[in-house]
Amino acid sequence: MMKDYVASTEPNSPQVIIKRQLETPMLGSTTYIYEVSNDRKCNGDSSTPDTRFMVLDEGNPLVSEFNSKGVNVKANEPISLLLHSIAGIAKQCSVIVKFTPETNFDYQIQLSGVLQSPRPTVCKAEIFGISKTTNLVKPLPLEYHKVCNG
Repeated sequence: MMKDYVASTEPNSPQVIIKRQLETPMLGSTTYIYEVSNDRKCNGDSSTPDTRFMVLDEGNPLVSEFNSKGVNVKANEPISLLLHSIAGIAKQCSVIVKFTPETNFDYQIQLSGVLQSPRPTVCKAEIFGISKTTNLVKPLPLEYHKVCNG
């Protein structure tokens, strides 16, 4: 059984929010987000089990969202996330990102792409740091990024 991510309870922990901007069929789509090991491949098993981090859904009454309002994470520790989006039976894509959250920032990961026939499946992720003191938003580089379209 997959374990759930344990959110940080430390004061002033960085929060990670994931926003989706996906072109999907009318029935919507689901994005499953897992914390993964740094050696995680697009397909197949990783050397360590994945942890359920968040579930975002649009249009599927059979899927329950999980941590959809954001997750507090530990500061100054790298985190790797697998964002796996599914629409219908055949359209899916995955993106693996890695970054190191800092204490004075919250983070928004923007997932965008196309999961709609007959167009090719494409997904990408961008990350933005939001200063807790000034509310200034700035794009950040992703230290690790794999796109696994299929």
